[in-house]
Order: sequence, then C-alpha cells, then structure tokens
Amino acid sequence: MFDFDPDRFEDIPAWQEARELVKLIYMNTSQGQWAMDDVLRHEIRESSISIMTKIAQGSARQDVIEFRKHVTSARSLTAVVKTHLYTAIDLEYLDQDGFDTLSAAVESTLGMIDLPETNHIQAQRRNLIPMWLC
Repeated sequence: MFDFDPDRFEDIPAWQEARELVKLIYMNTSQGQWAMDDVLRHEIRESSISIMTKIAQGSARQDVIEFRKHVTSARSLTAVVKTHLYTAIDLEYLDQDGFDTLSAAVESTLGMIDLPETNHIQAQRRNLIPMWLC
C-alpha cells in the first residue's frame, strides 16, 4: 500500500517535505536583515529542523504510540515556524511573496504530516490495523 519503506524514515513523504522546508528556511535566513538577527534566525531554523527530526525519531521508535507522539510534535512545530514567519514579515525581513512562498512550504509539510499513510505507518508495521485501512 505504501510507495515507500516505512522502516526508512528517509522514504517517508512527510520527512522529505520537511527536508525541503529546511532548505528554504536556510536559504531565506541567510540573506538580508534576517541574516543579522541571530535570535529569530536560530529559532526558525531550529524549529524547521525539529519537524524533520521528530518524524525520523518517531519512525525509529517502532512503536505506534511513540510515532504518533512524535508526529503530533512535528505537526505542532509547523505552527511555530509559521509564527516565526509572521514575525519576519512584521519586521520586514520578508516581502509578501517571500512570506507566501515559505508559508506554502509550511502548509505543504503539514499536509504531508496529516496524510493517512504517515499516521498509519507504525500501526501497519506492528499489525495493529489491517492493511486495507491504511
């Protein structure tokens, strides 16, 4: 049913999407006034990296409860990143186009986290739910 190996976090679409988000965040925070704001630059980078990390950690736990806990944490971190983006636009570190691009990347990552297959990886691995429900 999955187009990826649920035992390899690198194959989880939500992790891949989070990786792309991290790249975009780093590219944008490395230039202009944002590059000089050590606090906000660090916070948004750390939060975006943590989304990717939480998905990988959850996958490595090989326990449905732990996986869901980590995925929920990754989901929450998307709100943190989005909040930092609002701060960046308010401080004029981003123009509206930059904000829209990064905001769309956050929403795309959130959408991948919310996919049923992301939520059922561990349950299916441990045979806690039938394959046809995935």
